[in-house]
Amino acid sequence: AHRASAEVRRILGCRTARAVLQLPPSASRAAVQRAYRRLSRSVHPDKCADRRAASAFQRAVEARDAFLCGAPFAPPD
Repeated sequence: AHRASAEVRRILGCRTARAVLQLPPSASRAAVQRAYRRLSRSVHPDKCADRRAASAFQRAVEARDAFLCGAPFAPPD
């Protein structure tokens, strides 16, 4: 539980998609998917009791989409 909460804090503090997924800009599609799956398992709201888990999970989804589709990734407010 402590590890998941630490991961939630880390994700919510990230300002770039690259930082959320902890990947270099040249990461392959497969590496992006692996990183996303790893994160989603630890911060998914159904798996993590942290009250901010839904926000962290959404940031992980946005980071994956930014890498794979060029979708915009806004820094946290």
